[in-house]
Amino acid sequence: MPDPFATMLHDWQNFYLLAGGAAATFTGLMFVALSLASGTLIDQTPSAVRTWVDPTLIHFAYVLVIALVLVVPMVTQTVLGGFCILAGVISGGRSLDILYRLWRQHHGGRPIDLDDWAWRFLVPFAGQLLRLGAGAGFLRGSVLAFVWLAVACVFLLMAGIRNAWDLALWIALHRKDGTA
Repeated sequence: MPDPFATMLHDWQNFYLLAGGAAATFTGLMFVALSLASGTLIDQTPSAVRTWVDPTLIHFAYVLVIALVLVVPMVTQTVLGGFCILAGVISGGRSLDILYRLWRQHHGGRPIDLDDWAWRFLVPFAGQLLRLGAGAGFLRGSVLAFVWLAVACVFLLMAGIRNAWDLALWIALHRKDGTA
């Protein structure tokens, strides 16, 4: 009788190849955009850059790493579950750090819009919680864990895309050469 985990892993590989390819592409585009916008970002504090740029890159990186782990030929349910839990805890901590940074900037004179609170903290944090749930599901042998992990990846990709677009618009509006 075939292993249910191996069967499900095989069934989900196209999704994770597509998600990982998208994450890798968006990561590369972020590096290009940041290189082109270096003159605009130079006036920002390192804390501000880390608040607005780092999470977007990290969301894409997490999706890419998840996709890479899932296409490893010998990945086991236990390894995948442990990885998802570890990544969920670490990235959940990073989400709380972003929440603190947003809070500091909001109370430091730079009002933060509700959509920024949602897309920079709430949506990614929900993705981290889903990844934690998926990790627990993998450890318990639940085939639904693949669905939870996929939804977590979609949340992270959508947050990354939205935040990258927001950053691109901000850069366009604040260009030093006056071509905005």
